[in-house]
Amino acid sequence: MNFRKSLPLIALLLTLSLNHTITAQSAAAPNLALDALSSWVALEAPTGHEQQAINQLRQDYPNWQQDRYGNLTRTIGSGSPHRVVACGIDAPAYAISQITDEGYLRVHRIGAGSKHPLWDQTHEGQQLRVLTREGPLVVVAAVRNGHFSPQHASRTTLATENDLWLDAGAESAAEIAEMGIQLLDPVVRNLPAWSYGNEVAGPNAGARVSCAAVLAAGEARLNGSSGSTSYVLSVQQVFAWPGLGAALRWLPPAEELLVLGPGATQARNEIVNGFGSVIDAVLGTSAAAVDPHAGA
Repeated sequence: MNFRKSLPLIALLLTLSLNHTITAQSAAAPNLALDALSSWVALEAPTGHEQQAINQLRQDYPNWQQDRYGNLTRTIGSGSPHRVVACGIDAPAYAISQITDEGYLRVHRIGAGSKHPLWDQTHEGQQLRVLTREGPLVVVAAVRNGHFSPQHASRTTLATENDLWLDAGAESAAEIAEMGIQLLDPVVRNLPAWSYGNEVAGPNAGARVSCAAVLAAGEARLNGSSGSTSYVLSVQQVFAWPGLGAALRWLPPAEELLVLGPGATQARNEIVNGFGSVIDAVLGTSAAAVDPHAGA
């Protein structure tokens, strides 16, 4: 089978699918397209807690099915050859790991988190959202005391998750409990959907635009000249794609698998010899696979 990643396909799928939903004659079409893409970049789907995003997508796109693992899928056509086009819907995030007696929150990464060396540091001094069971609450990540910073000017150590202290405006653990914040609640950046000029930007923008392309292609019913195509919005890609692995077990055998990766500094369109133990176990050792970190 072929297992590949193609970045030019992302642009093609978006072009075809946006033309499917937004007429070229509409003066509002460019703004609608930007709004649609920016809303995907701002979608809150921390690993292991994708359900709220999945529920919203199911409501907006009723032709998609949710499997037992939580993935969203849609199959166009029938028979062979069967193609699978997939992306990861989740994004790196934190979980509450400690609530101090003074009411501060400590966090740890969910899974390995982002591979970017400055990922933890970019959260310092920022507004974050704790996704509680009652709804999201905005908190602030503290920064080092500026009065003492000259003493540490020579230090080059990057901030890690262990350096993050979150302030919810509480003065005790009891007040935190009254707010509805609990251990293991996910934490994400508090960023609205936004665009500038003809561009969109935000955390995991490449991965989210990839998923927008996958869903839009499924909505446009894009398929080959024969056979069938299954589109998969996979959960838990941060944990080495167990969601996609589960989907591949119940879908018809895939003769071609294309995965739009979560983004990297350089775009790649290639076939490689492995995708990770979870997927390789489903596909068999003879399957070729794409590097899951190829860039979007």
